[in-house]
Amino acid sequence: MMALLTRSTCGGLLATALFLLFSPVILQAEPVPDDARHLTSERRTRKLLFIPLKNQTGEKELDYLSYGIPTLIFSGIRTNFLIEGPALTERSLTPAGPVAEPQQQSGPVLLTASLLDFRSAALREKQRGIPAELSLIPAKEAELQSADPAETAVRYGAEWFVYGTVEYEPVPDPEYVDAQGRRIRITAELRKQFEGRELPAQWKKLLEEKRPEKIIVRLYLRSFEKKDVLWSHTFTLRADNPYEGTDFSTPARALDEKIRAANPHRLRIRSARQGFVFLNGAYAGKTPVEVRVPGAKIDVRVEQDGCNIYRQEWKPGDSVNVQAPCNTYRGRSILSVVSVPDGADVYLNHEYLGKTPLRRVDLAPGVHRVRVSAKGYIDGFYGVELKDETPVDVVAQLKPGDTVEYYTDPGYAIQDWTYDDMSLGLFLQSVAFGMGWAYTNVRANEIRDSIRSPWLPYFYPDPSYGLIQYQTFEDARLRALKWERSGRVLAGLGAISLFGAAYYLYRSLKHDDRPFGEIEARPEPVLFGTPGTMEAVYGAGIRWTF
Repeated sequence: MMALLTRSTCGGLLATALFLLFSPVILQAEPVPDDARHLTSERRTRKLLFIPLKNQTGEKELDYLSYGIPTLIFSGIRTNFLIEGPALTERSLTPAGPVAEPQQQSGPVLLTASLLDFRSAALREKQRGIPAELSLIPAKEAELQSADPAETAVRYGAEWFVYGTVEYEPVPDPEYVDAQGRRIRITAELRKQFEGRELPAQWKKLLEEKRPEKIIVRLYLRSFEKKDVLWSHTFTLRADNPYEGTDFSTPARALDEKIRAANPHRLRIRSARQGFVFLNGAYAGKTPVEVRVPGAKIDVRVEQDGCNIYRQEWKPGDSVNVQAPCNTYRGRSILSVVSVPDGADVYLNHEYLGKTPLRRVDLAPGVHRVRVSAKGYIDGFYGVELKDETPVDVVAQLKPGDTVEYYTDPGYAIQDWTYDDMSLGLFLQSVAFGMGWAYTNVRANEIRDSIRSPWLPYFYPDPSYGLIQYQTFEDARLRALKWERSGRVLAGLGAISLFGAAYYLYRSLKHDDRPFGEIEARPEPVLFGTPGTMEAVYGAGIRWTF
């Protein structure tokens, strides 16, 4: 009875869950308060959505083209476009109060392309073991096939969208000649009359022979800002092998060019070193790069390794060639370095400054690491904090030795065991030996207690005892002596292990005392540098780049 009750309860819960998932949700919307106001904001990004094609062939075997063709076109275009257009205005409700309407600024906006694809969600459900009958993806795909593409674009927040259809190339209706010699055209209306019934064998044969050999795929690009279709393309594919011999790169380039058709200007950007180009904050590629831009002001930003960030505001009429130099920031900090021996090389972070004795008065302020290097000596590392017009002195006492061997020695004692590991391991081993020594003493005392008489010490002779009693006493004495000797051995091993733990602890502390020249981090790190600069800042072994 309990099992039946539990089964029925689970069935009821499952039915309730299915009802909530698949039935329309009816909720009472809360009324908007009368004192509510609209809050207006601007969004300078737009979305280009690739919608799965509608399969109008009537065959489920061709559903893969609904996703496959948009995926191939999507992979052949750029995912970010810089287009001309005003920022989008968005509104939301906020409590009553004066709300300032922002002024719309025209100029280039970023168009981001994305692909609407339910296959990844279906794969995740399959990996999680969700039963197919509980999946909502088939219902979403069916709704997508029946919905208007513009409605789908609105639902997913896209202002531009690419959609299309997959259908068979029309073929003439086959004709059937009956026994009386009459010609009967097998039209679609005639086939509908046989729905639910078996078609005549002659008709089946004619319909199979007249099966379409080609598939027509039509693609369209539209935007809510314009009523007309911005771009269209038609594919003619083979029905038996649609992808064979089909060129998808050409329409992808045509679509890319159509989106950028409003960009009449070409902009060529080069730099002293290879860098990354950003236009109005959108990544445009690595230098040298040539891009199409709209007729508006463009914020050009070039980032090069080891150089300042280069910025330039480009507008129509300026030179189409932009050259980004590599400028490094210099300050008024003073650094003096002397070494023993003289003539050592001095590096500030990774930049070579010269040989000792050295004095520089044009260095950037901030936290840096100074490396002093001389042949046959171990390099010295010193952390310094430079400030404008404040002298900092570094005195390097170099020790003879090999730098690589000294600084790359990981402190291994045996294979992968470091000094710390050996110290801790030997200490724990000494504790184990000590516990073994205590156990042996306990065992020896237990053996002695087992042969002690409550009236007479065991070592006094007793005439009433026989040979067997004395033999028992002797065996117990020897066993107790054996446990005592084992305890002495364990005590000695414990003392040796404790000495080894202290030795490796000493080696570990000496190894950790090697100076690496790092400055302790402040509770709140201070960022040095001015806007538009790129510097390496060191502190507590961490490198930050601005």
